[in-house]
Amino acid sequence: MVEVHSCFAEVISMRIERQRCASRWWLLLALLVIGGTGCAQDTRCEPTCQDRECGPDPACGRSCGDCAGGFTCQNGRCLPSSTQTYDVVIVGAGMGGSGAAIQAARMGMRVALLEESDWVGGQAVAVSTMDESVARERDSGIYKEWIQRIRRHYDSLGKSMGTCYFSKATHCFEPSVGQAALLGLFQDAVGSGDGALELMLRERVVSVIRDGETVKGVQTQSGKMLLAQVVVDATEYGDVIPLAKAAYRVGNSEGDDIDLDACVQDITYAAVVKKYPAGVPAGLFVENPPPGTDEERPYFARIVTADGARWFNGSYPVDFITHNAYRGLPDSSNPQDADAGSRERALFLTKTALNFANDFPAHAAYHPPPEGNPVLSVRYIEDPAFRREQNCLAKLRTLQFIHYMQHDLDEPLWSIADDEGFDTPYNREENLCPEIPEAFKALERHFPPFPYVRESRRLIGLHTLSARDIYRQGDPPVARTLFETAIALGGYINDLHNCRRDNYLESEFESLADVSPAGRFQVPVEALIPRTLDGFLPAEKNFSQTRLVNGATRLQPPAMLIGQAVGSLAAWSVRLGVPPRRVPAILVQNDLVNAGVELWVSPFSDVPRGDAFWGDVQLAAVRNIMRGYGDGRFGRDDPLLRGQMAAVLVRLLSLPLVPPARATFEDVPADHPFFAHVEAVAAAGLTSGCSADPPLFCPDAPTKRGQVAAFLARGLGLNLDAIPAQPLFVDVGPEHPFFRYVQAIAAAGLMNGCSAQPARFCPDDDLLRAQAAAVARRALVWRR
Repeated sequence: MVEVHSCFAEVISMRIERQRCASRWWLLLALLVIGGTGCAQDTRCEPTCQDRECGPDPACGRSCGDCAGGFTCQNGRCLPSSTQTYDVVIVGAGMGGSGAAIQAARMGMRVALLEESDWVGGQAVAVSTMDESVARERDSGIYKEWIQRIRRHYDSLGKSMGTCYFSKATHCFEPSVGQAALLGLFQDAVGSGDGALELMLRERVVSVIRDGETVKGVQTQSGKMLLAQVVVDATEYGDVIPLAKAAYRVGNSEGDDIDLDACVQDITYAAVVKKYPAGVPAGLFVENPPPGTDEERPYFARIVTADGARWFNGSYPVDFITHNAYRGLPDSSNPQDADAGSRERALFLTKTALNFANDFPAHAAYHPPPEGNPVLSVRYIEDPAFRREQNCLAKLRTLQFIHYMQHDLDEPLWSIADDEGFDTPYNREENLCPEIPEAFKALERHFPPFPYVRESRRLIGLHTLSARDIYRQGDPPVARTLFETAIALGGYINDLHNCRRDNYLESEFESLADVSPAGRFQVPVEALIPRTLDGFLPAEKNFSQTRLVNGATRLQPPAMLIGQAVGSLAAWSVRLGVPPRRVPAILVQNDLVNAGVELWVSPFSDVPRGDAFWGDVQLAAVRNIMRGYGDGRFGRDDPLLRGQMAAVLVRLLSLPLVPPARATFEDVPADHPFFAHVEAVAAAGLTSGCSADPPLFCPDAPTKRGQVAAFLARGLGLNLDAIPAQPLFVDVGPEHPFFRYVQAIAAAGLMNGCSAQPARFCPDDDLLRAQAAAVARRALVWRR
């Protein structure tokens, strides 16, 4: 069941639990008992009996004495009554946090998802700025499920989602529709399993509970103590990282040497505007210019004017119709369909997001003035008061643009959209800006709860993903560095909004010479693991990466898919009772491909998504077991040749490649492409070849299914004396030379038969390459 907690009644299609938000700072005293084995360490607990005289307390399942008022017994410890224990606590309900929460709950975890505002969806929803490009990762995993839900809404209205980026092949949606779809995924995540997901709105983490080098939980501003085996920072700024005392980078510096005067990317306070055919509602027309409008007007005119270009061709300024087609949104209130595929269709757009001419602090960032632009300092990330001030100035700039739109562009029927649901208690009580005059408060209440933030603190992990790692080359371009531990893909360019000079980058990792075109790259699991801290993971822009890589991973599809991987990693950490760094990557990868997440950089034309062997081939390629023919084909239905099988076994079993001075087999001489692999499997005792006199290996002969069973059983060291006595297949009886191998392999779940009725193994049939990928995948998981 999904529970949603907040300080007000949320009107959403989920079970609502109202809670008071009284601040209870005395709960910090609970830190005294974290890590204890019982109640004895806390003076509030006075045992009323001896353990030998009383059985387990039925309330907590362990012996425990009487706890003082306000404390209850939990797992043998007296903890504050508001202390709650979870498997996973996720801070931040943006794309990364949502993906992590859904995946972990689906895997049976009890998850707490905290969000400091009263909106979920982060940059894609609460900010109303959808950035997904058109790469294939948008058709993967939970992200794809989310988009499908949104699509069903617009399909029911007969409306296109292709309303942005001057293309009708895009996914664009209203924030209210995106949030409803995400909340539906939350509820469905626990609808049929053992997991639980509690969404706690308007909860901000103020401290992190640590036991040595292990994070144990968090404390919120309302006094809640939330304990967990894994805590995830999925905030937009990486705000939990310093509270956890984890090493991190921000801007181009790190650790104790953070340069507050260095810069980060611009922000944008986006807003949704719509056309009101009957006239703008009272209070939403900006009669008088907001402060600073006259100074900003010439910069707005560098991007959009009433007589600008009538469609986008790379030149500026553009006209208002073209402006709207950049961030256009479907309008559920308008029966007229529209799309951004052409100017003629874009004429019917009646809703768009303002995120073109209003970056901050740069002026006209898409067409910057010749005198250059101011930059946003690292103080924006590090100093909460400075951050709030800059957010308010960014919001003021967007208000200035609304006035410019209504007056200079002569669009008096357009104003802030009042139907997205942003006029919430959080916006009214915590997010109004003193820099915004009272005359504009009616508009301000309909702004999103926070701006579009392109950069954050970045954890220092076991591997820092750099622009040199993801440098794309070839045709089509793919990254030159591939990772066998990949848990997500990206495909976007190295896009930095302002703050883009070599001296602003991390020189030990990259320079502008390392910028490459769009193309697929991988994110390895090592970029999620803190250098020393356990029980803690990142799930947003805050994983271990450089600034240039951040420019390529900050889009919504990779953010949600990285979050999905974090959810799996956290769940396995809990299941196995080990820190995330000790979870084998193959377990996470297996979960992800089962969920339809693509991990390999190049698609195979003969194994499309939906193929029965798609996931097997994905993992075989990612793990460098089998990577196809190099021409876009995997060879799905081709037999696996014995020489190829030798290479597969070497990679699968990590056999050493130390070829002897003299060849073992006459048909595999030293210059044979599989010489080293064949010699390795022979030295490991996995094969004696296909002929003894003369000694031959038959590298070009198809590998038979029975032979594979023997190779694998020997290589994995299966116990052949513990096999089932009764034959599992009618065609492999006790007299068959491969009987024990087939019995062992089948009993271990590493190979299936070739038919069920009757159960047959077909030991003399060729093993096809796709079938070999399936065997390899199972073996990888088995020997984890």
